Amino acid sequence: MPDPLRGLKVLVIEDDYLIASFIEQLLTAAACIVSEPIPRLLEAQEEVKRGNYDAAVLDINLNGERVYSVCETLSGRNIPYFQS
Repeated sequence: MPDPLRGLKVLVIEDDYLIASFIEQLLTAAACIVSEPIPRLLEAQEEVKRGNYDAAVLDINLNGERVYSVCETLSGRNIPYFQS
């Protein structure tokens, strides 16, 4: 059976270590190439502007800061994302 996610580069933006680790494990098991999880908004904004990703998984609230600016940048670059 083909792996539809094999080789996709996925950006993970999550400030909770356990949740980030779980997401990373799930995506790795699905044969994705997963970034080191990013826990801070400023780092996330910079990485989204310069990184080359196929998709992203975002925590909507990073230590009290909303990630809407990251969502806008992802949308502008036509990178699909899932936010929780």
